Amino acid sequence: MNRNVIDELAFLKDLFSRKSLNPLSGHKKKAYKYSLCGIFINIIGGNHTTGDQKQNINMARYIRDSKLSKKEYESLEKLVCHNVESSFGRSVYKKPYNDDLINEIIAFTRERLDEIEEKGVSLFQAAKIINYNKYTGHLSLRDYHWVEFDLYQGIFPTIPQMIIFSDLKVHWNLYIELIGEFSEIAKDFVIHRERFDVITSPEYREFQHKLSAMQRNLVFLAVTFVEACLYDFFYNIKFSNFPEKDKISSRLGISKVNDKIIVEDIIFKLYPETKVELELLYNKYKEILYYRDRYVHASPFIDEANNTAHLQPLLVLRKSKVIVNCKH
Repeated sequence: MNRNVIDELAFLKDLFSRKSLNPLSGHKKKAYKYSLCGIFINIIGGNHTTGDQKQNINMARYIRDSKLSKKEYESLEKLVCHNVESSFGRSVYKKPYNDDLINEIIAFTRERLDEIEEKGVSLFQAAKIINYNKYTGHLSLRDYHWVEFDLYQGIFPTIPQMIIFSDLKVHWNLYIELIGEFSEIAKDFVIHRERFDVITSPEYREFQHKLSAMQRNLVFLAVTFVEACLYDFFYNIKFSNFPEKDKISSRLGISKVNDKIIVEDIIFKLYPETKVELELLYNKYKEILYYRDRYVHASPFIDEANNTAHLQPLLVLRKSKVIVNCKH
């Protein structure tokens, strides 16, 4: 973390600390606690750097550090509570909007800030204060999924296949850009000699290295994305109330599950009617998996099944195969 983030984190930790809260009482304490909730609402909405958030923070500091009359604190309490509860009402916070909810929000935020300071990132499984399905727009999100709490981006689910799919899209777009560059180079080939000069140049070899690396990484990511989907399927079955999970209870308890076990011993057993249709895709997946495994376990040994070098698949990937593999 850079110095600005560290300073901001320390500042927020101080605002939400018991050291700041414990000396307060009555209307002053309630007004302060609600002002902290206003700060929390903006953080999880990704609005921490806005002008509204600056006003919330200034209000919290003013309430904490001020010395006003009981009547003035009572007026402040009504103002802050009204604003925060209006935000609750427009959003997806779970009722009732009372002191218990406020205390949960403050304790939750304090825990997240501590974790960011200690680990650099804070992941949590759905808390009791928000309907995360509605808040994030991911209807498949369950209480056992992990959500990231970030000071500047808010909260968002960290379902593994979503992360891998985003990486895959980035690499795919970069690959398309490289293919476009190649097309621009190729269209300038007029005679054989010009073509020879281009393809033997250091610049062209560097370009080819980039293209080959991107092709291998796309196959790698395509397989990893499917694996992430399979593991998430397994995770959902294991921790949900799926009615037929007893059929596969022996598999749900194993400590080292893999993609083949998930397909062959879980999906095919739970959904036997899909086996014929899925078998074709599964066989294609295993073929692509072979290329990925050669990348992960790159070795000079011989594949005795077909008497070829294990390195061979790494060197024969072409645009057509990469595109077909990624589509599958």
